[in-house]
Amino acid sequence: MSTRRQLIQRIPALPLIFSASAAALLAACGDKKPAEVAAPAPVPVPEPVAAAPAPAPAPAVAAGPLVDEKDAQAAALGYVAVAAKADKAKFPKYAGGQVCSNCSLYQGGTADQGGCPLYPGKQVLANAWCSGYIKKTT
Repeated sequence: MSTRRQLIQRIPALPLIFSASAAALLAACGDKKPAEVAAPAPVPVPEPVAAAPAPAPAPAVAAGPLVDEKDAQAAALGYVAVAAKADKAKFPKYAGGQVCSNCSLYQGGTADQGGCPLYPGKQVLANAWCSGYIKKTT
């Protein structure tokens, strides 16, 4: 009975046809490893990706004092506590039905008063108006 190594060595055409394969087979059968048979390169393992942190909840609008119509910022923007009292001559942009509660800047939701980025730290009335009015889109 012969070994695999002896069998492979006895087939005369094998090294000519499949020289690389024959060398690999011979190397697998014995303890000698030919130089042309190289170990495959290690496959890099990707590092695990950390999950993105959950977004922080939107900060609650801090309750602040109501905007005073005489405040410099309010006067410049024509802020009035009752929208119907808007100066139509000075602010022709005003149209009936425009109030803070249906302005896209109003942060009070359905409340009677809420925050507005035009008046930081202060609250505007839902039925008020100023020239910064931008109709809320649905």
